[in-house]
Amino acid sequence: MLATIGFIRPVSAQTAEAAKTITLNVQNRPIKEVLTLIERQSDYIFVYYDNILDIHRKVTLKVTNQPISAVLKQLFAGTDNTWKLSGRQIVIGRSVAAAAATPRKITRITGVVRDQNNDPLIGVTIRIKARPNIGTASDINGKYLLDVYPDEVLEFSYVGYKSQDVSVTGQEIVDVVMLQNDAILDAVEVVGYGVQKKISVIGSQQTIATKELKVPVANLTQG
Repeated sequence: MLATIGFIRPVSAQTAEAAKTITLNVQNRPIKEVLTLIERQSDYIFVYYDNILDIHRKVTLKVTNQPISAVLKQLFAGTDNTWKLSGRQIVIGRSVAAAAATPRKITRITGVVRDQNNDPLIGVTIRIKARPNIGTASDINGKYLLDVYPDEVLEFSYVGYKSQDVSVTGQEIVDVVMLQNDAILDAVEVVGYGVQKKISVIGSQQTIATKELKVPVANLTQG
């Protein structure tokens, strides 16, 4: 639960600052970003559980010198969210009907990640696009499994390959073929101790004629 409580300044000063009007002009911005903008302008603090807000929701809002109550009314119009002012805090909840509704179902997604030669890829990173801190990696056989909501998007990424976004809607098995990123492969060259850009190893390459090579002999008589 997100909450911040501060008592550094007198209550009267905090109340006066929080009462400032709000001016916003946002187009298709994430709801959490809009809440942050309101906090910066007004010194109000939003308090809510993460599962209360629809993180996929984008907001378009234009208000000029409006009181916070008018802004919140527009911001949450047509949603299941409720709001309540409590001093400097704005507590966001959910309507009784919405709270009693069936929670979102979790779906287990499994699959195999392969390259263009149909060989399994080990260590491919698979993340939930909207929640990048949640993810997994493919195993030695290229297999993976991940619990997601049924409307989410998975992001597949691997060094030297193009990243892919795949929607899991209506699926339980998501197999992916990773495509090589030729732009990256052309820019690197493998050397004995690692990988470097071609431009940095040109000077270290040299051609040696066969006659310059000395082959060790088996004994002194042959020498």
